[in-house]
Amino acid sequence: MSVDVVVRPLTEHDAEAMRELRLMGLKSDPWAFGASWETESQQPLSFFQDRCSQTDSKVFFGGFVDGYLVALSSIVRETNPKCHHHANIFAVFTHPDFRRQGLSKALLNRCIEQAKQWPGVEYLQLAVASNNEAALKVYQQAGFTVWGTMPSALRVDDTDYDEHCMALKL
Repeated sequence: MSVDVVVRPLTEHDAEAMRELRLMGLKSDPWAFGASWETESQQPLSFFQDRCSQTDSKVFFGGFVDGYLVALSSIVRETNPKCHHHANIFAVFTHPDFRRQGLSKALLNRCIEQAKQWPGVEYLQLAVASNNEAALKVYQQAGFTVWGTMPSALRVDDTDYDEHCMALKL
């Protein structure tokens, strides 16, 4: 079953909702993020306002259902001249109550659209925990391919998690 979702760039006005959803993700699925709840929960609201502020090389998107922020993703263009033809997708999370309803796919498609709007971007890349089969499937359906696996990329509570490095040629 699919829900009606509005995907749009976040603004500073979304910072509190973004903070709440982001911290939920870091707490519930710590193996899925390089950031930690312990660190980000200590950040002031201004930290999240900054993340919600769009620039010419960074956009944080939100997926809204009935006006509530329930999913996140971000895309960041490489600023180093040698890597300027790449952009990275980070911080993908969907509230557990709204999974399997097309939100991640909608956010991913919006990130891909954004990358295509940036002149010269040829590749999108991301990393996904190897145990996150649902996310891996969404990325593969969008055309991303695994080009390598980082063993023990993250360590959470003495458990190591591998990450698949994925890329999409635009």
